[in-house]
Amino acid sequence: RQITAKQVLSAYIAKSLTAT
Repeated sequence: RQITAKQVLSAYIAKSLTAT
């Protein structure tokens, strides 16, 4: 299955939020 840039950004943002 393909991953959209939107999903990548969402995951990245979520990871950043949890990282802080």
